[in-house]
Amino acid sequence: MGMKVKRIRLYCASALVSLLTIFSAPSVLQLGTLKEISTPYLGYYQCDTLRIGEKDFADEVNARLEVGDKVLTLVWKLPFGGEKSRSFPYEYDEETGSFFLTVPDGRGEKRVRMSYEKGEITMRENLLGRAFFARFTRK
Repeated sequence: MGMKVKRIRLYCASALVSLLTIFSAPSVLQLGTLKEISTPYLGYYQCDTLRIGEKDFADEVNARLEVGDKVLTLVWKLPFGGEKSRSFPYEYDEETGSFFLTVPDGRGEKRVRMSYEKGEITMRENLLGRAFFARFTRK
């Protein structure tokens, strides 16, 4: 075999490996944007549990969270149609997987913690002397 034939084979093998690598690699669209990868908690969450004491109000309230960049919006449906919303600035702690919201209360502002884990956001608080628990699951 001549040197020319070996070069052609080597060139073809290199071209084939390059093409296979290019076509088998996931596309940018499949990987998602850098923001989606670095902030997996962004998105929409539906409330599936909303307990005050022992009573669950999730079906009656029909609430959802919209987690955007630095703003969390709580949206709920009104009993006679329409919906209301409130937005709160938040900070996210990657080490603990926690959101910290600044929420107005009767005496000023209160810092509220919500946990993020495996596509769920949960909140546990004491509300007027009763246990309050809410769980939102990614839609």
